[in-house]
Amino acid sequence: MKNHYYSTVLRLFVIFSLMAAFTSSGAAALQPEARISDPTVTLTYPPYYLNQPTTSDAPYSYVSPLVNGEIQHGEYARASKITFPTYKGMAEAYITQDAANLYIAFDSLDTAMTGGGGPGPAFQVFIDSQHNHGSLPQTDDFLLTITKSGALSEAQGDGTGWSSTAIAKWSAAARLTSWGWQAEFSIQLNKFIYAPTSTFGLALAEVWTPSWPKDWYWPAGAHYMDPSSWGTLMSSSSWSTFYWKPGPWQDYAPSGVPDFDQRVMPYWGIGPTWTYCGPVAVANSLWWFDSKFETLPGSPPGITDTYRLVQSYNPTWDDHDPNTVINFVDDLANNYFMTNVGQPGTNILSMFNGLQAYLKAHSLWDDYTTTLVPRPSFGWVADEVNRSEDVVLLLGFYETGAAAPKRVGGHYVTVAGVDPNNKLIAFSDPIIDRFELYGGAGRSLDGILIPHTPKPGHPPFVHLDAGNVSHDIYLAVDTQTPGGIWGPEAYPWTEVLPSILGVNPHPEIPTEPYTGGAIEVEVEYALAVSPFRWKSSGYWDNASSAWQPWIDYAPSGMPDFDQKQDSWSSPFAVKWTFCGPAAAANSLWWFDSKFETKPVQPPGFSNQYGLINSYASMLPLWDDHDPLNVDSAATPWPPGGEFVEDLATHFQTNAVGAGTIITDVYTGLYSYLHLHEYDFEYNVKKVKKPEFWWIARQVEHSHDVILLLGFWAQDPTGLWYRIGGHYVNVAGVDRQGGYISFSDPWFNRIEASWPIAGLIQAGWPWYTGRVANGSLTPHIHPGGTPDTIHNDAGNVSHDIYRVGASSRVPLMWIPAQYVTSPTEITNFEYQNGGGSGYVGGTVYAEVEWAIVVSPHSLVRLPLIYRPITP
Repeated sequence: MKNHYYSTVLRLFVIFSLMAAFTSSGAAALQPEARISDPTVTLTYPPYYLNQPTTSDAPYSYVSPLVNGEIQHGEYARASKITFPTYKGMAEAYITQDAANLYIAFDSLDTAMTGGGGPGPAFQVFIDSQHNHGSLPQTDDFLLTITKSGALSEAQGDGTGWSSTAIAKWSAAARLTSWGWQAEFSIQLNKFIYAPTSTFGLALAEVWTPSWPKDWYWPAGAHYMDPSSWGTLMSSSSWSTFYWKPGPWQDYAPSGVPDFDQRVMPYWGIGPTWTYCGPVAVANSLWWFDSKFETLPGSPPGITDTYRLVQSYNPTWDDHDPNTVINFVDDLANNYFMTNVGQPGTNILSMFNGLQAYLKAHSLWDDYTTTLVPRPSFGWVADEVNRSEDVVLLLGFYETGAAAPKRVGGHYVTVAGVDPNNKLIAFSDPIIDRFELYGGAGRSLDGILIPHTPKPGHPPFVHLDAGNVSHDIYLAVDTQTPGGIWGPEAYPWTEVLPSILGVNPHPEIPTEPYTGGAIEVEVEYALAVSPFRWKSSGYWDNASSAWQPWIDYAPSGMPDFDQKQDSWSSPFAVKWTFCGPAAAANSLWWFDSKFETKPVQPPGFSNQYGLINSYASMLPLWDDHDPLNVDSAATPWPPGGEFVEDLATHFQTNAVGAGTIITDVYTGLYSYLHLHEYDFEYNVKKVKKPEFWWIARQVEHSHDVILLLGFWAQDPTGLWYRIGGHYVNVAGVDRQGGYISFSDPWFNRIEASWPIAGLIQAGWPWYTGRVANGSLTPHIHPGGTPDTIHNDAGNVSHDIYRVGASSRVPLMWIPAQYVTSPTEITNFEYQNGGGSGYVGGTVYAEVEWAIVVSPHSLVRLPLIYRPITP
């Protein structure tokens, strides 16, 4: 295979050749060495970077929070987040705006009701509206306070201190939670004098806690009497209704999403066409995330790299040096996306699979989820982008005319921003810089490494500086061609068409020759990359600087054992009833894999950590994490003889009705732990009607959570009734975004629709998630029972659901679209806590109970739960 990893000298020679060709056309140019390897231009930095610990962002959110004191699931998905120490742990603050109001929400682990120095614990917001850094509070400075009891107060600076004033143009609410308390502020922007370029001084605090006279501030070192010690609040959306992917990031994306050009290297094309738009568009996305999450930010030519999503290909370059772009795109194209293999350009399915392989190779598979949506609606794309997710679009070019539209090529772009209210979308486009060329809607921003000149008319390599961007805005309009339902109005297809003819195939629609007609451009696919907190599949080993999976044996994170095997059914009816033992098996298996001190992958044998032991009673023996240890057909149930059946015995499954009673899961886990002499090393809690926020916190802190879902519906008279119940295990969460993933003993939903990730309803996927393969059993489902494929703990279908509100009981929640038809849950009628069977009405899956299993060494959160009265 052609080696694309050129030396620095050769790269500069190629770029110099492009510059020479460009210069011969009449435009002046600087030497490329001065522009890339050793910049001679003065590095002028933006005054505020979002990487700075004293700077926060207020991005636009088209979903305005409901200020009632409760941070509801997904309510602040589109907000920036600040974390700072406070009494009893860390506090989190979420900040957003809707072009009329500034919203700030607090979440604290402080459970104390009394403190010192004031009327009990309180949250405070300090705003220096003119950002003049006064050494004492001035008349442009405001102090807004809410106590834990919900009392509000306002003060304004008077030149020497604070004077109480009437509450004006803001509101707030607070509530107690099982783990601490929350509060929300809504502050009208017209309370201050502001403009789209405005920055404010900002400080946040939790005060008057039991630690008083010590109060707790963001930024660290802030003082209530000294506005010059406060931080900076800006809006990457310029306090408008257009949401731009946030920036500037110092390491290094100073203009938000980069806008790399696919025309930089000669081999990034075939003949007159340019074929690397796919890897270039994805490079924009991953580069932006790497800039955002860098923990020690610095700008090239300095070298700093603690986040592994993008890494340097030369020890003398920073990972975000302009030289890195070429290697990075080459790496994606040749080693992951199969660009130009078998067809010109990149197949969207190859990109989807390759992106996940890239995340695995960089040990970040547990930190993201990828979603591929055919014919996505504009609303879904806008929502994903607005939640600060990265979205790449495949644009299809369709020749229209008297005959049926025919596809003549495709092109990838990265979404740089959206305005959902006005159906506007901005592209980082690898082939054309429309705003730079023609003006109109959009923005052109400058980096600090390569001069962004001339503009328009600069050569393609100028955009190797990630700060040099042309973000082109288009109106989203309905389309009539077969590949999608909307597209960018007035996209400059006449300029782009010669470069994309026959490129980037559609998996189902053939690409045909172009015969000279008009072109309609539409969005065929969206590929989204989203941060997600998965239960880990391994760990980063600093000693070896390499990722080490749980090889003994949970290489895909939380296992996903199936209940439809052996004779795991009810003696009362021919239904599968072992979801409780299977879900608990997922949990204990994961801990045993994680804590094994001498890991060996089956069929090798190693069992130093005794939470699970091998159930082999005769030769040949097998490892405690061998698929046979989940279940062996040689010992059918009852009485069985392997791990899941052992748990079923402890849980008294099927002893009282079909399935397992929640109290028996709880006592059975303690019984199992005691028998294995681990009852003093683990804590088990049973929680009724657990809040999503609380559950997500447990998962984030590496506690394992088993949920009992109750299936409820309204009968023809309007009364709610329980049909039955079902146990699942939590495989991951997105607490801020309001999403949860299950290892589900019954459904393998995302696997059933793989690789087109999700069932589609009007371009909006009901389900997302991830599928992974183990190395012991080929991951090909037989389509029936017994279904033993997932007894290889690496074979998983982790299905993600959006969290929704219960229609039946306030403060309860549901995994949205978990039940789409009553026939899907017929197996669970009367099960796991009883029920009456289905007699009509829409079925909802409510989260009734949670059982949390926590190693004592990991218990960092209070697990005492305040029950909520229905």
